[in-house]
Amino acid sequence: MLFSRKPKPIIVRLVEFTTGQLIGKVNVAPDELPETFETTRSFHFGDADWQVLQATPMLAADYRKKGDVDLIVRMKPTGDEGRPYLEPTIASALPAATPGSSKAGVRRYQMLPEDWRQVELVSLSLQPAIDESVAAIRAIVDGLGEDAEGFTERRVRVGLESAFDPATRITLDEILALFPDGVDQQDGLAFLGEPGLIDGGFAFVSSSLTQYYGLVQDGIVAAFCIGGVGTHEHDSPEVQELADFAYDKGLTLIDWGSASQRNPDTEEFFQFFDTSIEMDDSAPV
Repeated sequence: MLFSRKPKPIIVRLVEFTTGQLIGKVNVAPDELPETFETTRSFHFGDADWQVLQATPMLAADYRKKGDVDLIVRMKPTGDEGRPYLEPTIASALPAATPGSSKAGVRRYQMLPEDWRQVELVSLSLQPAIDESVAAIRAIVDGLGEDAEGFTERRVRVGLESAFDPATRITLDEILALFPDGVDQQDGLAFLGEPGLIDGGFAFVSSSLTQYYGLVQDGIVAAFCIGGVGTHEHDSPEVQELADFAYDKGLTLIDWGSASQRNPDTEEFFQFFDTSIEMDDSAPV
């Protein structure tokens, strides 16, 4: 009698992104794992669903041969049927992925699609559209219960498809020149659970560990955003350079999630970088 040998299970190790601690490991049959983790959003372990931020290796052919795979994960954002939205605002359009591109073996900055352009620099000439969106977002934020998590509705920012007016022409080299200590530039930009790299996407981490990302179209920057704020002294040269750059280019700093605006004034920018947002653990690099 012939007996078929069961495929050797794959050892899956889960490492929590923010702490770097091993959450646990589990043996999983090869056919219960995806052919690629490139588009996998979650992994169930214990009593919880964990959001998959990164997998090493990413492809089934590699981790079956290796016998194990490491998953960088975080607890999935909460949100229930009554309050399904984690942010009170969302951009009306998302950039497309480059045809045929792959996340495998690429250092990339990843984010949830709903995090796209949540904190960004915007042309002051677009103030009427800014005011309209900010007023609508504030109404949503003000209606949130004190102990509730999530929002019952959100504002789609249709009137700000572009962050800059046509007269504002900024190159990526101009932005990178604002950081004399250099940056850790990523190879690409991607959305969690979506295939491929964003066409024209860029991302880097400054010496303060602040995360920046954006979009270049036809050689001109179309979006310049902040994914997470690192450690800054109050007189940080990095913040000073950004404030001066915003002033010269006629830009304002908008945090759509809190419906707040910082004009290109050094002190206002310092207040934002000191208090506004903490490191964004949804977008690992």
